[in-house]
Amino acid sequence: LSFTDFVTLFEEKYESSRGQAELYRSESHISLPGYNDGWWSAERAVTDQNFFCPSHFAWQSLAAMGSPVFGYLFASSSDSPIVHHFSEVPFLFMNLTENASLEEWHLAEEVAMSWYRFAASGHPGGHDRRWPHWPGWQSGEAPILKFQVASKGGTQVIDGKQRDRQCTFMMEWINRTLPDNVASRGSVDIFSLPKGEEQEHLVV
Repeated sequence: LSFTDFVTLFEEKYESSRGQAELYRSESHISLPGYNDGWWSAERAVTDQNFFCPSHFAWQSLAAMGSPVFGYLFASSSDSPIVHHFSEVPFLFMNLTENASLEEWHLAEEVAMSWYRFAASGHPGGHDRRWPHWPGWQSGEAPILKFQVASKGGTQVIDGKQRDRQCTFMMEWINRTLPDNVASRGSVDIFSLPKGEEQEHLVV
């Protein structure tokens, strides 16, 4: 998938200008054989539409109603240089492979304990002073805990508003388009992303 192909698909699907597509191209990403700017741009757009931006909207809505909300971003994977949806599940249940490194086991403990503390006390950080200060989601503020191994910078709080421009665009598109598509077809087609010789077809 070349970037030109991505722009064509993006403009057709989202009825958007090239400038919005270029925003995805400008994002940094790791360099891997077979994964070009077009693939990464499509991957980020699909992730925004299917996962991050709807979550972002849900966090805002729940926080506005007074619910305790703690968003997180999982940025490590034990078996792939690319972090996929559900990559944190083996860490959450501390069910890593026998080849997992010590720092990956330490990260698994952090993930598991944050879920445990949230279930037990309503706050995933608890009173552990070794834990980064992780305030809940508030109006005008969007702190997200980024889980990652120590060699990549360690677990830290980041600003969740960093994708406001992308999410404003995506949520406007979802609110405008999703009801009609679901009513007529039950799904919304996005892209077919080349992955080696296979095709990875993404729908929501």
